[in-house]
Amino acid sequence: TFHRFTLSLQQKVSTIILTLTSGCFFLLAFVVVLNKMKVNILANRWFSLFLFCVGLILVSDSIVYELNDNKDYSILIDLFNIPVFVVGPLIYLCVSYFVSPTRKLKFKDYAWHFLIPTLFLFLIAFSYLVPNQEDLKVDTDTVNLINLIAIFILIILPLLIYWFLSY
Repeated sequence: TFHRFTLSLQQKVSTIILTLTSGCFFLLAFVVVLNKMKVNILANRWFSLFLFCVGLILVSDSIVYELNDNKDYSILIDLFNIPVFVVGPLIYLCVSYFVSPTRKLKFKDYAWHFLIPTLFLFLIAFSYLVPNQEDLKVDTDTVNLINLIAIFILIILPLLIYWFLSY
């Protein structure tokens, strides 16, 4: 019983720390948006969105940690993963506007950066549209291969692309 008490105390302390840290990110995002000097407004907006998404990621970690075994909230848990995919494009656009403040981008120039989060949102929607997922007879090797391909397309490929674009 002592081990169980210690573990739950660790979980609660971790949740409190994550929540306080996310609050700091939300406050910093708010302060960056309300920059009185009005210098490099677009870069500050992208940076504020980046900070807001980091705050959402921290909040979602604490919430997902609490709701991990609850099947009723599975769509909520999946939706909390979207900011993870948005952080990369946001930091790229933020840095590009800080480096070149006079840069003029149209919607089509930066919309492709948000293709991966949009694809992830459609994959989430599609997974909830498939009825009786437990009744599907799919080999575990096939599921593992699909998961590896999805991880490569959604995480590793964008990471490599942004790594290449940073040079």
